[in-house]
Amino acid sequence: MRDALSKNRKVIIILAIIIGAGLSFYVFNALVAGGGYPPFCSGYPPSGNCHANYSYTFTIYVNYSGPWSLTFRGFHNSELAEVNSEDNYTGGFYQGNGSTGITETLSGDDYYFLTACAEAQKMDNSNSTLTLTVTGSNSTALPFGIVTYCGGVAPDGTPPPTFRSSNSQI
Repeated sequence: MRDALSKNRKVIIILAIIIGAGLSFYVFNALVAGGGYPPFCSGYPPSGNCHANYSYTFTIYVNYSGPWSLTFRGFHNSELAEVNSEDNYTGGFYQGNGSTGITETLSGDDYYFLTACAEAQKMDNSNSTLTLTVTGSNSTALPFGIVTYCGGVAPDGTPPPTFRSSNSQI
């Protein structure tokens, strides 16, 4: 009989530990961490605060009457202030002649920005203007000129401020 009571006490202690751990997880997620995962959050973005992936399709426009090349890097889950080569990114290289638009869809966790960086180069020595547009635009009229532009979107789809844009000549 005493052996059975000892086993019952052990079972009760183990159950108390498991229930206590579960209750601690619940309190931490509900009160401290602010939710994030059901049932501790109130729906998915843009109106809710549950974690979710989101996607955005960037259209990169090259407006130029001559030959050009374009390098694209799309960063998933980036911080707005800094994009570096260690971030998770998608890339591509395009060449063309005349104006065109290229679409790239990025996706990531809704706690981060999706960022598109593009660099376009005129492939001739004309003084015509090449304009590169991502979430804003940048232009050059320099022969063989190069323009870059980086911009992004926030999880609710609104564009945050531009954080990098430049132009140069080779």
